[in-house]
Amino acid sequence: MVALVIAGCGLACGETAEPESREEPPGEETGAGVTDDTVNVAFILKGEARSAGAKQEVESIARGLGMEPTRAGAATMTLKVSRQRFEELFGGRPQEVPALPASARDAGSPAGHRYEEEIPVPDALLRYVESISVEPPARRLDEP
Repeated sequence: MVALVIAGCGLACGETAEPESREEPPGEETGAGVTDDTVNVAFILKGEARSAGAKQEVESIARGLGMEPTRAGAATMTLKVSRQRFEELFGGRPQEVPALPASARDAGSPAGHRYEEEIPVPDALLRYVESISVEPPARRLDEP
């Protein structure tokens, strides 16, 4: 059986899902709590920031701000940032979301974060980034 991960807007924005192991990598959540100290955020890129060169510039600026890019789609970029740095950059504290176990309907989901407030785009990224959101935990779906 293969579990597919559908996360954030990645698939709707041109990314593809790859089969993923149901085991969590060391250092990430292993049960009901959140043990990984990172928050997954997603950038929606402005039209003029969707070229390869502009995406490289966004990645460079994001790294300088303490975020680590993890993947990019046609109009999006996802990044990891520590909870502490998230609070420093954006002025708020993301809410922890516990892991959900497998059920008859799906294969569960890992722990993660949620943030309901509007996230301000840092000045250094205003030229490139339309909006920022916290990426919700993925829902793992079993193949039929």
